[in-house]
Amino acid sequence: MKVSCSAKVLIQDCLVCLVCFLVVILSRSAAIKYSAELNPDESQMLVQAIRLKIDWVPWRGMDGTTGGPLNSAFLALLHLFGMPLEYQNIHFLAAVLMALNPIMIYLALRHWNEGPYTRFYGALGALALSLYTAKLQSADFIHFTSELLPAFVCGLAVCITLSCLSGRVRQGIGLATAGLLLGSLPWIKMQATPVAVAIGAWIVLYYGFYASPADRALSKALNLLCQ
Repeated sequence: MKVSCSAKVLIQDCLVCLVCFLVVILSRSAAIKYSAELNPDESQMLVQAIRLKIDWVPWRGMDGTTGGPLNSAFLALLHLFGMPLEYQNIHFLAAVLMALNPIMIYLALRHWNEGPYTRFYGALGALALSLYTAKLQSADFIHFTSELLPAFVCGLAVCITLSCLSGRVRQGIGLATAGLLLGSLPWIKMQATPVAVAIGAWIVLYYGFYASPADRALSKALNLLCQ
């Protein structure tokens, strides 16, 4: 039975993402089994998530300091769907969010260009980042920190934007979703606001420039070089 070219590419993408994911998750197995706090921030966010179950109004039910209410609301929402608010579970959640970073980078490159060289070097870079992440075993890199969720949201917004450029996602829906994600960043982590502004400015400027014939010619030239 012959497998189509698009199916082979999809299988390759899934394998790259799976390997990157497993490399990071397996490297965090000891931290996931650890049933106590690795950092005081973990206890703070767990308590804030419990408080949000009682009162969902931000800065009345809880005060997350520089961590916005959506960080704790994320945990509270998972708890509503059955996840116990325990240290082992948020350690696993931290490992998952860390594992998604190289995957987001790989998918962003794949959406930007579908050439074989992009696929090869993108997979190589994602695997290198996964191995480097696996090597980082200090408490600063294995606990559930308030920076993990905004980092994932940033990567997701970039991936959706590049999906619009490649035609995989309808432009209106995709850009609206990316804008919603970027707009949520200050509510997740206050320090993520400049990053959200920078990505938003890039999207606006890129789309404004992309509409010109000169940029379309430049984009085609770059695509030819990468294939």
